[in-house]
Amino acid sequence: MPVRLVIFDLDGTLWECTAGVCGQLLPPLALEGPDALRDATGAHLQLLPGARALLETLRGQGILLSAASLNDEPVAREALRLLGIEDLFSYPQLRWHPKDLSIRNILHLFAERAGIRLTPQEVLFVDDQADNIRMARDLGVRALQVGRDLKALPDLLEHLA
Repeated sequence: MPVRLVIFDLDGTLWECTAGVCGQLLPPLALEGPDALRDATGAHLQLLPGARALLETLRGQGILLSAASLNDEPVAREALRLLGIEDLFSYPQLRWHPKDLSIRNILHLFAERAGIRLTPQEVLFVDDQADNIRMARDLGVRALQVGRDLKALPDLLEHLA
C-alpha cells in the first residue's frame, strides 16, 4: 500500500537542539536564519540538512504530514511557526504522550475532522528513538529510525512505495 501520511518526530529527527529537546528552550525564540532559532539563554535549534526540502517535496507529492513529538506544545509550535513549516503539518501531537497514543490520535483526527480514513499500512513514522519505532510498528505502522534505517532525511523518499 502506498504511503499517504508521514508522521515525524521533531527532536533528533527534523531538528537538533542544544537544549536537548525543543520543550526545554526558553522563550522568546528568535529566528537566526532560515533554518535556525535561538532562545533567551542562547540555546540553538537547527533544522537538519534536507529537512525543509523533504517536507516540501512530500507535500508536493500529495502526501499528508503530521508530527508526534514528546515536547512542550507552545514552544514546539512557536519553533515550527518561526521556521515557516507549521502549516505543513496537520493535527500535530506535541505532548508528553507515548508515541503510540500520539499516532492513534493523529489517525483519529484525520478521520474525524478531515474525513480522511487512513489504515496503519498507509502511514510511515520517522523517529530517532528505537523504543518509539517499536511502538509504531506494534500498531502496524511502517517506521524508520533516523541514524539506522535512514542515514540522511532525503533517503526517506526511497521508502515511499
